[in-house]
Amino acid sequence: MIGVDVSAPMLDRARAAAQAAGAANVAMSSTRASG
Repeated sequence: MIGVDVSAPMLDRARAAAQAAGAANVAMSSTRASG
C-alpha cells in the first residue's frame, strides 16, 4: 500500500492507523500537489 499526502500530520495518523491494523508493506510519502 502506498499513501501520499501533502500534510505531514495526516501521514503520521495514517502510519499509526496502518501499524495498529497490522498492515504490512506500507509506505507513506509527502509530496506537493500541483494542478
